Amino acid sequence: CSSDLYVTMGKCYEALGKNKEAEKCFYQGAFEAPHAREGWVALSDLCYKHGRWPESFAFAKRAIDITHQQNVYTEDPACWSWRPWDFAAIAAFRLGLKEAAIEYGTKALEFAPEDPRLQSNLKFYKGEV
Repeated sequence: CSSDLYVTMGKCYEALGKNKEAEKCFYQGAFEAPHAREGWVALSDLCYKHGRWPESFAFAKRAIDITHQQNVYTEDPACWSWRPWDFAAIAAFRLGLKEAAIEYGTKALEFAPEDPRLQSNLKFYKGEV
């Protein structure tokens, strides 16, 4: 699927510090396969890294809304892990959406209950630290 190629190219561009090119590739990957999480998670991650919270939140939510896993070799298992939930939680918190941050942070922690960063983040969202 060409969407996988676009996401992979985007990651290469990002590694080279060419973020505009990376973003274009991630958008194209998401456009080519809107039913797959990979492009949306890559866009959320890129926006997260640059403090673009509204976009990171929207892209993470778009990924989360995809509930049918295709189970094909090109599917990135990380996109079906805590990652989109964590991006949504962090962005929600940065946007002042405390309840959403708690909801998404709780779900992220369900995927990796022993992860100390996810544990700490959830406590932070709840105001416990």
